[in-house]
Amino acid sequence: MSGIGRHRVVMTLRRPATLDNLGPMTKGHPPEGTGIAGASDVGSGAPPPPRRTIDHAALRARYAEERDKRLRPDGNDQYLQPTGRYAHLLDDPYTPRVQ
Repeated sequence: MSGIGRHRVVMTLRRPATLDNLGPMTKGHPPEGTGIAGASDVGSGAPPPPRRTIDHAALRARYAEERDKRLRPDGNDQYLQPTGRYAHLLDDPYTPRVQ
């Protein structure tokens, strides 16, 4: 008989995670600024944290500015052709070469 069936799989049923049984790092209250409501916050009538609004135009401008920093004027000419011991990297094993 091969190794199949000789070992028994044991599954452990665990209690659902709560703030009390997650361990020493989360005992009591969650860290400040995480946005996680602690057990003492539930039903306390405390207002929810304010929602932040996003300035989409400023965000797009910032991303465009960062993109412009990364772009190079030489474009694809910045890349070297693999030669010597790296020449095999030009071969694509999945696509036939068309001339």
